[in-house]
Amino acid sequence: LTRSLEDAESNIRSIAGALQDAAPTWARLRDDVTNGVIPNGMDITDDLLSALRTVIRARDEGMKPAAAFRQSEMFDGPSEIAKVIGRALFGEGMNRAVSRKAVAKLLTEYADEARKNLAGPRLLDDPLEASDIMRTSLKRTGRLDLADALERDLDDAAIDSIASSPDVEDAVVLEAQRLRAEPGGDQIMVDVPEIGPDGEEVMVSRSLDDVMEEADAEIAEAERVEACASGVPEQPALV
Repeated sequence: LTRSLEDAESNIRSIAGALQDAAPTWARLRDDVTNGVIPNGMDITDDLLSALRTVIRARDEGMKPAAAFRQSEMFDGPSEIAKVIGRALFGEGMNRAVSRKAVAKLLTEYADEARKNLAGPRLLDDPLEASDIMRTSLKRTGRLDLADALERDLDDAAIDSIASSPDVEDAVVLEAQRLRAEPGGDQIMVDVPEIGPDGEEVMVSRSLDDVMEEADAEIAEAERVEACASGVPEQPALV
């Protein structure tokens, strides 16, 4: 972690910063495991560090992160959870790191949920595993593609296919609409990609309300253009 925080690569520093942000909650998770409050399997620190080391190795060897993870699989590693964590550090295609805030949110969400999984006998349900907790955390943080991949143990090509499928896109929109309708929904901030002054894509924090309103306006404009091009009049909005 110390090496990563001092790294010259901004993506590596951002990921390490997210680990630092999530560290207090993660420390409580590890304490609960040590004290027998929750099962040993809830501590996935080794998987998390394995994912980070693979990302650093990719940078050191001039490889794309996706290629580094595929190469690692040839030598019995990393674990399924480590692979999913590694992909969660990046956007679709693993070409660009997600924001520090997004990574910290995922890790904190996992630690909080894992601490609820108390050790001991259960009357009705089987004990949850780390993959169950991580799947829930991925869903809650908007990574439905990776949640599905973890559930079905899919390869990289299948994961990419899921990520770009209309069903996943529709589910993301529905979840955004649900959050927007809840009390305080207009205060929710999300990270979205935008083109910066130098032409490079950067992540910008904007309100969910603004993003959804902009998306609705773009959809309406696209429908108007399509109607003009096809000669079919626009349908009046339903009241």
